[in-house]
Amino acid sequence: MAKYSRIIAQAGCHIHHAEPAQVYEAWTNPELMKTWMFPSGGDKEAEAEADVTEGGAWSVVNEGQEEAYRAYGKYLEIDPPERIEKTLIRKETGGQDEKITVEINSILNGSQLIVTQDVVFLHHEQLEGKVVEEHLREERLRTEKYWHEMFSLLSKQLTPS
Repeated sequence: MAKYSRIIAQAGCHIHHAEPAQVYEAWTNPELMKTWMFPSGGDKEAEAEADVTEGGAWSVVNEGQEEAYRAYGKYLEIDPPERIEKTLIRKETGGQDEKITVEINSILNGSQLIVTQDVVFLHHEQLEGKVVEEHLREERLRTEKYWHEMFSLLSKQLTPS
C-alpha cells in the first residue's frame, strides 16, 4: 500500500532588470509560462493555461522525448504582483496536492523570487524511517535544483535583449 511523506523545498533567485510585475506576469500569463515552466527538453512547444483567480485552474503540458509531462492545479491566493499560492498535481505524487508559494519582492536593480514547495514523496508503507528520510532529502534537493533550472530560463525570458 502507498504512503505519502512530505518535505519543504525552497529556492530563490535575483532576476536582474525585471520589476515584480514582470515576474508576476511570467508566472500567470500562459504565453510566458510555456517558455520556462516545467521544461521537458522536447522539441514541441509547451501548452499552458491559467485562470488567474482564487480557485481558478492552471496547467502546463510539455511533450518530452518519451512522454508528455503535465503539471496542473488551482490558485489558492493571488496578491499581484507580490504573491501567488497554488496547488501542484503531478503524476509522481499519485494525485496528491503539493502547495507552491511564490513570493516576489522588489530589490535594487530587479526582483527577488522565492518559491517554497510542499513536496510529496510517494513510497511503500513498509519503508523504514531512515530510508524515507534519505529519499525525502534527495527529493528536496532534486526539486530545488529543478526550480533553479527553471529560474535560469525565466531570467533569460525577462532579460532585455
